[in-house]
Amino acid sequence: MEQASQQDAVPAGTDDQQAAHPDEWIAARASYCVVQLLTPGALYLGDDLLPQPTWPHDHQQRVDVFLDRLVHERGIRPVVMGWASGLVVGARI
Repeated sequence: MEQASQQDAVPAGTDDQQAAHPDEWIAARASYCVVQLLTPGALYLGDDLLPQPTWPHDHQQRVDVFLDRLVHERGIRPVVMGWASGLVVGARI
């Protein structure tokens, strides 16, 4: 597997492939990848964490697992906010 270069910003979202495989391994891998792609001092911004009317019925569960993994991931200090559609801001340490 090719090593990705670290970035000052990482776009995040849920694509069809992630939606098709909602297991915990993907959420764990996603949180790890978010941290590894950020340069030290960079910020991670994520939104749309609160239920939306257009979400599939099991999507909130995937969001919750991802957030749980992210807050326990080494190398990042995230703050989760129930503001607007839901927001997480994390600093890579």
